[in-house]
Formats: sequence, C-alpha cells, structure tokens
Amino acid sequence: MTKQAVVNILTEVRKLKEKSGLTIVDSHIHPLDVMGVVHYSETRSDCPDQDYLQPGILEKFNYNKIEKLGSRAYFKLHPRGVEGIIEKTYQHVNVDRMIKEMEASLTDKGVLLSLDPWAPTETVGKKYSHDSRFLILGSIDVNEIDVSEIEKKILSYIQSYNIVGLKFHPNLQNFKPQPSHNNPLIGERLHKIYDVAARNNLYLLFHGGISNFTKKINKRYEVSERSRHNALLKNFVNKDGTSELFSYGMPIVIAHIGHYGMVNIDYSLVSEICKKYPNVFFDTSGVSSHTIGKTINMVPSDRLIFGSDALYNRIAYNIAFLYNAVMGSGVYETWETSLVNILGRNFYNYILK
Repeated sequence: MTKQAVVNILTEVRKLKEKSGLTIVDSHIHPLDVMGVVHYSETRSDCPDQDYLQPGILEKFNYNKIEKLGSRAYFKLHPRGVEGIIEKTYQHVNVDRMIKEMEASLTDKGVLLSLDPWAPTETVGKKYSHDSRFLILGSIDVNEIDVSEIEKKILSYIQSYNIVGLKFHPNLQNFKPQPSHNNPLIGERLHKIYDVAARNNLYLLFHGGISNFTKKINKRYEVSERSRHNALLKNFVNKDGTSELFSYGMPIVIAHIGHYGMVNIDYSLVSEICKKYPNVFFDTSGVSSHTIGKTINMVPSDRLIFGSDALYNRIAYNIAFLYNAVMGSGVYETWETSLVNILGRNFYNYILK
C-alpha cells in the first residue's frame, strides 16, 4: 500500500470521526522492545523526526502471505537485519514520538503494553501513565513471581499506574494460557493472576499465534527459555471447547486474530470461541486486510478490537488495512457501523466496561 492510498483512507476516516463522534483507540502498542535486543534501560529519549505515513517493510507487503513466509526466512537467514530494525526503532522512544504517530493516524488513545521482564510494568508506568492519552497494561512474569506476591503486585500497579489490564505473551514468557496445561506451580500462579484480575475489573490481552525470535539477547538480560507455539489459538481451549481461562469471565482479548505469523488461519475456531464465550475478543494488530475481511464475514464486528503492535508497525497502515477489509467484506451492517465498532466503540463498551 502506498502513502497516498493511506492519506486518502485517513481523509474518509476523519469524516467518519466528525460524523459519529468516534474516539479511535489503538489497543496494542509496544513502547519498548520485547524481543530482548534493546534493553529498556538503554532506550534514549531523543527521537529523530519521522514520517509516520510512510510504509515500513511490513506494510509494503501488506501483512500478506509473502510477508509471513518472508519474515520466517529473514529471521533465519539474515538475523542481523531483524536486529537492526529493532535497534533503529527502539533506541529512541519518548512520549512526543508516540503522540506524533497517533496524531498522524487520527488516533486519540493508545494502550501501552508492558511485558515483564522485557518491558517492565514499572518502566512503562513511570514513563507514560501521567499522560491521559495513554492507558497502561501491566504484566506478570509467571516464571519468577511467588504466588503469595501476585495480588500485592497487581494492586500496586493499579494504585501507581492505574493499569486497566494485564498483557501476557505465552511464547516469550514460556507458559500455556490454561493453568492445567502447565506444571502445578505455574498453574497455581496463573489461577491466582486470573482471579485477582477478575476481582479488580482488569482485562487480559494475550499474544495469539507463533513467534520468530532473534538470536541476539542484550547482555543485560539472562537468557530465558522461550516457546514458539504456546500461544497457538488451540491452546486457549480444550478439545471439547471448554476453557479454564475464558471461564473466569473478565474481558479477554487475543491479539492478531489469534494467528500471528501464520499463513493458515483457523477461522472456524475463531468463530466457535466467539459464539461460546461472549467475554472473548480478537484484536487486528499486524493482520492483513484479507484476514480481517474473512474474519468479519464470520464474526460480528463487535468482537473485534483495533490495534497496531510494535513501533515498527505503522498505526496508520493498520487503520488502512482495517478500512479496506471492512469496505470489501459482505457484512450485513453498514461499513460505518463496523469501523466505529472496531476502531473504538467496542473497547469502551466491552473492554473498559
């Protein structure tokens, strides 16, 4: 997609905002590197000027099959190139840089994600929670925390940073979403986390799909075990369709329509989960127009939440991919209703209820 195409789409989105009073929420922004290349303490606050309407390499390929297959090969054959992109993106990040991209893409609110230990809740909270344009998700490293400390830590996040939810990455943090699918210690910790979240009106955001990892780990990190497949959508439910996680009842968002980095999308499973669990939603971060469009034809638009992902993903292009998906779908509701739902209304109606 070209810059001019995005500019044209944003013109139409601006008209929709003026007509409907829409508040656009990007529910999935990583303000710090979670791949382990740039340590959070080494991120500098000076930021060079950027054109946030120019496509990055991912947007040039429209998040399509070529991009998915090419990314896997690129990680294997040219890891230094991947690390270079991450370094260029995350060596310079500050509040002003985040706001400029949001303004360029007509985005009003950004949900900034922690991911312990790669992007500590304390670091994200201290840097961004004072600005009303940001909402903060905390995180818990289930492999390190003692179960007796979980409630105290979550409550401290609420008090100090006014977190609205918790972010988890089963691949990076190396656990399965359902407590019983882990060893008893991890299972006990997860049960405690989910219980505390439900009692304190927090929502949960999970990575969904596979992961490609860089080989480089910043020397400040201890090398930790990671999983490539823990976050597969099938791991969120049992074979009979039941789910310990979903049964807690708090709003749960599964990122990337549950299929990050995957070419073959199990749309039927996405649909089945939505039909059975009214508290489960899927975000559109890093997802192609084709995939979003097919999902909209199977899942009501009020089950989808807009997001963009890491800072090397462009917010404006994710809006454009969503726009094209809605305009090309055969949904029964108007395109205006679908866009307003996904870009903001669902977040306020169902996630921050």
